[in-house]
Amino acid sequence: MGITMTLDMAYDGNKGSITTKTDVGTMLYNTSGKPYRLSSINPATSLTPGNAQTITYTSFEKISTISENNYNASFTYNSDDQRIKMVVLQGSNPVITRWYPTGSL
Repeated sequence: MGITMTLDMAYDGNKGSITTKTDVGTMLYNTSGKPYRLSSINPATSLTPGNAQTITYTSFEKISTISENNYNASFTYNSDDQRIKMVVLQGSNPVITRWYPTGSL
């Protein structure tokens, strides 16, 4: 039949964050002024991408852009700070444009 895999996870009860997962690795939260923002992962397996990502945030603390290698994702929000659109480019070529129903995120 199927394969059963047991995964372990450690949790920081004081801070309210996951510190390790056996399928991911050790998670670090070292962003100045943002104690709950994940800053990096020390991968435990090859399942976690090794390429560095650059992430920018809006003034209202939502993701604005994510860049990795030759891919760039940009996010648009409405006046209620709800995500309404995502555009992914490979270089200057569109890969996907996704619209989100209002209030879905």
